[in-house]
Amino acid sequence: MKKKCDEIVKEFDDPAALAAWIGVGRLNFVTSTKGTANIDGPGNYDSRIRTFGEEKICVTYYYEPCDDDNACTTDSVVDNKCVHTPITCDDSNPCTADSCDPAKGCVFTPITCDDKNACTEDSCDPAEGCVFTPIVCDDKNACTEDSCNPDTGCVYTPIICDDKDACTVDSCDPVEGCVFTPIDCDDGDPCTIDECVDGECVFTPMDCDDGDPCTIDECVDGECVFTPMDCDDGDPCTIDSCVDGVCDHTPMVCDDGDPCTIDRCVDGECVFTPMVCDDGDPCTIDRCVDGECVFTPMDCDDGDPCTIDRCVDGVCDNTPMVCDDGDPCTTDECVDGECIFTPMVCDDGDPCTIDRCVDGECVFTPMDCDDGDPCTIDECVDGECVFTPMDCDGGDPCTIDRCVDGECVFTPMDCDDGDPCTIDECVDGECVFTRWSAMTAIRAPLMNA
Repeated sequence: MKKKCDEIVKEFDDPAALAAWIGVGRLNFVTSTKGTANIDGPGNYDSRIRTFGEEKICVTYYYEPCDDDNACTTDSVVDNKCVHTPITCDDSNPCTADSCDPAKGCVFTPITCDDKNACTEDSCDPAEGCVFTPIVCDDKNACTEDSCNPDTGCVYTPIICDDKDACTVDSCDPVEGCVFTPIDCDDGDPCTIDECVDGECVFTPMDCDDGDPCTIDECVDGECVFTPMDCDDGDPCTIDSCVDGVCDHTPMVCDDGDPCTIDRCVDGECVFTPMVCDDGDPCTIDRCVDGECVFTPMDCDDGDPCTIDRCVDGVCDNTPMVCDDGDPCTTDECVDGECIFTPMVCDDGDPCTIDRCVDGECVFTPMDCDDGDPCTIDECVDGECVFTPMDCDGGDPCTIDRCVDGECVFTPMDCDDGDPCTIDECVDGECVFTRWSAMTAIRAPLMNA
């Protein structure tokens, strides 16, 4: 292949330096000539005129492309060498299996979520991945027990309704469930007690015995009738009655309706003598109530729930309650019969003090807002500790500014790339490395041409 180059030519011994200067791919070798360049060999060839200062340089070069025809790599040139970096295939979706096809690139294949359990509904959530949701087995039938078998799915097992009672008919209602209906034992006779015993109807005659031998007992239309025996002796001053089936004639009772009198009959006349009620206690009010002596303590309640009320030798004594909890930091008082101990209010209105009572005096202690860091400004604001870092910005972007033991330190940035052939400096906070030796090497032949 022949390339025409009529400009001044510069030969380069370093293909990498030329590649960087020209801006092409990986170079295998470089030749240059003024006029026609004859180059044999495989690959790609090109001629390019580059301007250096006011001079022009014509270079003919040969390079190899860095494309490996693999869609799963990123192709680049590093230090004049082809680099093929594998790409990462990740769609951030747990519901796909991520892989790479060299011909097509990234492939995202949907996964199959199956836990082999007939009792779950299988799905996939793009945020969580496979989700196995338990199914609900409910046939809406109260006569079955609902469950789930991991192999076959929902199982509805008929329940057994048995209350172990021989006197009921057991059945099941799909809506209500088990129903236990009592056996009907009714013989139509109102004077028998009908019941079921061990599955058999038993009809027991009603017991109309009132336990009183002085009545004639019988059942009439299902009701017990008790007719008293007639024991009237014709004497108006006796009370005629039956005792154990025998008539008894008891003297009449003189009752004036006042239970607080002693009633008796004298010569056919009732005499009522008042009861005497005296317990000898001057602090009680003695009286008879419903035939019983009642001794009521005197009412010494002065209406003040904060006094202890009592009677002493028939005189009321009302002593104030003592409310003292021994704490000088509370206000002690009696309210509605209860001792109330109210803590003293110690509030100076400053949220940055800890307010408390000590021996009956309010003490306001400033909050401790020292975080132990000499490089922060510590203060309390609205009851909260605020730690503000010291401002150590010196305004120079080429220094590393920081605080050390409470003092600002400004350290110049280190812009040494370890190459003695560059001029290293910091410009606006960025390191700049100027290669001066390469430029000198290029300019020398040009100046002699």
